[in-house]
Amino acid sequence: MAVRCKTEIPAIEGLEANQMTVGRHVLINCEGDWDQSFNFTQAFIKLEENQKYVVKVLKAEARSVASFDVDFTFYQPGTYQFQEFILSDGTNEIQLGAQQFQLNSVVEKTADGKPPQPFGPLFPLTIPWPPIYAILLVALLVTGLVNLIYQLRRRARFKRLIDSLKTYDSSVGPDVQFYKTMRNLEKNSYPIDEMEKAFRLYALRVYQIPLFDLNNRQSLNFLRKRRPEIKKQRVVLQKFLGDFEELAIKASGPTAEERLHVAKRLYRFVDNQTVGPGS
Repeated sequence: MAVRCKTEIPAIEGLEANQMTVGRHVLINCEGDWDQSFNFTQAFIKLEENQKYVVKVLKAEARSVASFDVDFTFYQPGTYQFQEFILSDGTNEIQLGAQQFQLNSVVEKTADGKPPQPFGPLFPLTIPWPPIYAILLVALLVTGLVNLIYQLRRRARFKRLIDSLKTYDSSVGPDVQFYKTMRNLEKNSYPIDEMEKAFRLYALRVYQIPLFDLNNRQSLNFLRKRRPEIKKQRVVLQKFLGDFEELAIKASGPTAEERLHVAKRLYRFVDNQTVGPGS
């Protein structure tokens, strides 16, 4: 099996035609017979150990059963002579024949012979950077922009949540409001959903957590970040929220005994509170 290959250098505006430079794409178009089990997605140029970082295959694909293309680039200038240019996928190999490449640096010599500035003027760019650098720069800029937008939106949402707490302000203390609500609920055997609302309203006013706008996990994270000093109360709060969630999805619904037990626990919790809003 043998293949016949020809080299092509795609034209790029601003660069000399058919001149090989570091980072510039080089195409090899081959026709002939090769092992059809060759995996072009894993293709690389087989080189000596001291040259393995010189050539990088960017893309290789078969156009038909009798032809394929290899798009590659060089990362170091110099003259390279290969008695046999070998494309490998780690298992199979394709002999591309003898190849010779003359690679020039992308940095032009100055008229006075002095070394040029490392990168030249940034705007406009006069140095055709290797594609990988351009890709990394764009990725970095996009990542930074996305992170900035995320942080701004997060701060705006946090402010909205804080502002929403003001709608629950009342001249009646949170504990007094809680006791009054519970006395009314006692007449109906403490419905579990109404007890949960009473508890959430009490905790919202005492700990300044937007419990009606966040789920349980988000509420606990909000409390941990805003009030890190009240660890014990946060554990109790987590327990109550979890219990309410379990009782709400219970198929037969909570029994009267279970509802009464929850009510007693809530009374004990509120009776023992010593932490006020923002304290």
